[in-house]
Amino acid sequence: LNLANRAFKTAVSNDANHAESFTNLGILQLRKGNYTKARGSFETAEKLAPHLFEPFYNSGLLASKTGEFERSFEKVKRALEVFADHDDSKQLYAE
Repeated sequence: LNLANRAFKTAVSNDANHAESFTNLGILQLRKGNYTKARGSFETAEKLAPHLFEPFYNSGLLASKTGEFERSFEKVKRALEVFADHDDSKQLYAE
């Protein structure tokens, strides 16, 4: 995980608009339990690339883990607007 973390940090330092790297940094932070950093990474990715479903889904997943169910619902709803066939988003939306 440390190597991946360094790689994504290098990617965003070279291209501050690389939403996919911000999303992946957020996922790594989520796995480490650094929820505040994860949220920041996902929010950055959402702003940079509103056409991607992954940052919205992962924001929703994080919100669900922290008991923010209304936020989770809104984020996953947005993920499904972008990509309606994402099974994990459908499952989280139904919860």
